[in-house]
Amino acid sequence: MRLKIKVPASFGRFGNELEGLGIAVSLYNDFYFEKAKIWEFAGFPAVTKVPEELVKKAFEKTFWYAKKATSGYKVTLIQCIPMSRGLGFNATCLTAGVLAANYFLNKIYSPSNLLNIAAGLYGSSEHLAPIIFGGLCSDYQFEGEVKIVKYPIHEELVFTHLMPKFSVPAVQRKPVPSAALSMRDRMAKAINLPRAFQTGDLLMLREILAGQVGETGFFEHLKGEAELMQFLKDEPVPYFVNDGDFTITFISKGTIVPKLRSQGFWNRFEVITLTPESLGGTIEAVL
Repeated sequence: MRLKIKVPASFGRFGNELEGLGIAVSLYNDFYFEKAKIWEFAGFPAVTKVPEELVKKAFEKTFWYAKKATSGYKVTLIQCIPMSRGLGFNATCLTAGVLAANYFLNKIYSPSNLLNIAAGLYGSSEHLAPIIFGGLCSDYQFEGEVKIVKYPIHEELVFTHLMPKFSVPAVQRKPVPSAALSMRDRMAKAINLPRAFQTGDLLMLREILAGQVGETGFFEHLKGEAELMQFLKDEPVPYFVNDGDFTITFISKGTIVPKLRSQGFWNRFEVITLTPESLGGTIEAVL
């Protein structure tokens, strides 16, 4: 028997260090689980064993909470979500692990239980919550437990995600000064951003996402991309950056790919067009 787990990609923090806020989008990794004598992995990135270990740890931790012993499994990944591109790849591995384990435990845990198990291994939940629950999720903690609120998203929104094809020099990410974004600003952005996503108000999204904490570091390391920077000044399109993975994501209603294709920077970036995903990770088929 093979168990198939389908999990979506996600965006988190939206360039403003807004911990606990993330959205699921329409790109997926498929994980296949089947019992084996020892743990085996196929289809995973060859550059690191971290994703494999995350699947295994999440699976075994779920069994540990249930006070059950587990044997080995063969896990095969059909990968569509790129690694280290700001799309929550590692969080998909943890989600697949807890979902598969819960299935083999006869589904004794709720999605909220599984989120807390995975978050305990990951250290944060802005990617995990939308991957497990779907949609736009905001989370908070009460007495050590992660709790989530799920918001509706305007169905016409499109995320155009740009990932550099060129090599970006490896740099140590600079700590964000505490004064870079005041508590008032953080609260205002965190409160109003879900409303902007719900209504699809592009002007409101642009205004809320202005002055992102990660922008300075992002543009420091993309100084050669003058055409991209000029495009951002000229076009009133909301966007957010990921200064750790050096990606930039535009938000629009309908596609802006034709407009981007006419720009000089088009060929220097890999571009993925995504839409909001209302469903989280699912057990899609048992073969």
